[in-house]
Amino acid sequence: MQVFKNNKNSSRTLFITKSGIVLGLLTLNFITVAADHDDRAGLYLDAERQLYAGLQTTTLAPFQYIPEFSASGVALTLQPLFDLRNRYNNARAQYQSARAHLLLTRQNSDRARHLYRSGTVSQRTVQEQQAQWQQDKAQVQALQLQVEALYNEAVLNWGQVLAQLFLADDAAPLSPYLSGQKALLQIALPAGETLTDGIEHIAVSATGNRREQHPAQFMAKAPQTDALTQGESYFFSADHAAIKAGMRLSAWIPRQQQKTTGVLIPGSALVWHLGQAFVYRQTGEDLFIRRPVTHFIQTHGGYFIQDGLAPGDRLVTTGAQMLLSEEFRGQIPDEDDD
Repeated sequence: MQVFKNNKNSSRTLFITKSGIVLGLLTLNFITVAADHDDRAGLYLDAERQLYAGLQTTTLAPFQYIPEFSASGVALTLQPLFDLRNRYNNARAQYQSARAHLLLTRQNSDRARHLYRSGTVSQRTVQEQQAQWQQDKAQVQALQLQVEALYNEAVLNWGQVLAQLFLADDAAPLSPYLSGQKALLQIALPAGETLTDGIEHIAVSATGNRREQHPAQFMAKAPQTDALTQGESYFFSADHAAIKAGMRLSAWIPRQQQKTTGVLIPGSALVWHLGQAFVYRQTGEDLFIRRPVTHFIQTHGGYFIQDGLAPGDRLVTTGAQMLLSEEFRGQIPDEDDD
């Protein structure tokens, strides 16, 4: 397509196709309709008029992005876990004490039988020692079952990983939780979503603002689904003192481990027309081509695009909406253009 502008200081422009057919005259304010080599509609605007219109552009750089989805969660109150730990340790102490006493009564019973054979003690004494040993043995078995029941309760409600952490003899790993430097989080995924194997970190925020996110480290899958979302639930820990027990949290979950390469465009570069998103590429010093954007992902820094745009493309970031308005206004012929 060839473009001829008249010599007067106006924007009336004659369009001629490659075959020489005259398309007509269009009246624009300061932008002339043109086309690039593959016949996509574009706009012509020289440097002076670009400055007058306040257009700003940026050169796209490579950007790596991991697709993610949103979830919700809560910073858990740890009192139930520490109460369970106290009950478990108390039951273990009683069990160990009972075992020590059982060992003593077993020795007494063996000694009584030995003395009975030598005629030193009566048979009644042997029977009494045997009965005491049987009684102590039953108590040890009952206490052992109590310890196992408390451990199973922890596993049932909190999972194997948290049960081992909070019921272990070594209390040092629990100190950050007690001091408030570390928070235990339960993140509930939307129904149908799952945590990809190998994902170790997610982003969480108490304000819902992705820019104010804090990292959280994966601990274990929760044994129960969330009653509200009906989705899978996972435990995470966050090393941030600002996250307090009871806080509701927003979370962003990676869908994969490896990053995807594309470009990141600012929100101001994206314009809409009839439900379709577009951007304007500057393909020359004075030519701007409108391109549809069909697949994009909104992030906290803009829109991630993997296909259709490439690093090195120059994109209009300020003035794209004006270009769109002028382009479609320029397609309406003047009344005297017959």
